[in-house]
Amino acid sequence: MDGGERATPTPNVPLARGASPRIVLFDLGGVLVPDFWETLWLTPGAGLADRLGVSRYDARRIGRMLWPHFDRTDRDELDYWEAFGCALGHPLPMALVREAEAALIRPHPQAASALGAARAAGAAIGIVSNNTAFWCPKQLALLPAEAFDPDLTFLSHRAAATKTKGHPDLYAIALERIAKRGLAAGAVVMVDDRADNVIFARGLGMHAVHVPPPQLLAPAGASPGGPDWSFDLPTPAALGLTAA
Repeated sequence: MDGGERATPTPNVPLARGASPRIVLFDLGGVLVPDFWETLWLTPGAGLADRLGVSRYDARRIGRMLWPHFDRTDRDELDYWEAFGCALGHPLPMALVREAEAALIRPHPQAASALGAARAAGAAIGIVSNNTAFWCPKQLALLPAEAFDPDLTFLSHRAAATKTKGHPDLYAIALERIAKRGLAAGAVVMVDDRADNVIFARGLGMHAVHVPPPQLLAPAGASPGGPDWSFDLPTPAALGLTAA
């Protein structure tokens, strides 16, 4: 999850013969669970922009503007909605926010099974996510807590650093901790929906798998709308966790 532009998807490169990752680091938003602000604001028909009569362009612009003020701090959710309302010029009805959240925020249907399969294949599972102190716990509540190694959880709001190249960046923090286990970057495979993050991770020596960012669908029939989870999450074989 982050508030920036999405780069052009990058092809997934098969792992070299003999490579055997020991750790899988998942992004959260757009991979296992929805990106919160994008889903809540930009879902056609059911999102806050359409329901409040705000242009999606303006909602996207404000969301991207606010993101860097919240993903590296412990600021709370009320601060966020107050700031968004201030940028729009009127307060936001929190009852409508909660209604949209209940209708639209749901995990990828393969999330639990994909995490379980990776663990069963012998990998330790962690998280690297540009995230906020208030949405991250809600995302994690949608996933099996036992799937993740707490020592492999790297979150921008805790580290005051993001996956964007910097001093330090979240990947460097993750690799430094992983090195204490006696493992190099080549023992790690990253799963992310943003091509620029995938390219950066590969440049640091990690393996990385790119999944397509989900499109946001309008309500149709029995579906309330929200993320289109029609893509498959990577299998252990795709992650290099089984013999070639």
